[in-house]
Amino acid sequence: MPKVSKPCRVLKYCPYGELVETFPLVGWTRKDAVSHNEFLVEQLQRGAYSGKTKTLIQQQVKDFDPKKFPLKIKKSDLERKCAVFGHMCPVFFVSESEYDME
Repeated sequence: MPKVSKPCRVLKYCPYGELVETFPLVGWTRKDAVSHNEFLVEQLQRGAYSGKTKTLIQQQVKDFDPKKFPLKIKKSDLERKCAVFGHMCPVFFVSESEYDME
């Protein structure tokens, strides 16, 4: 992956603003995903959800597969992460052929 300077490092703010929030998030580690799934199970047991929300979360818990999550996040993905918003910085999507998004 070529070294790219994110504009926020130079400008000291994100020039993309809220647009960044429409870009993908850096994924969860398996440990974080398991922890979140356990939280959802606990909330369901406490009766914290109802109606359509309860149905959706029950399905999410039922379909949960920890093997779909990496043990750790790749360093290259962490470097692409927006320090302010947490999403992938748009600068890495400007020219997909120029940047390895694998």
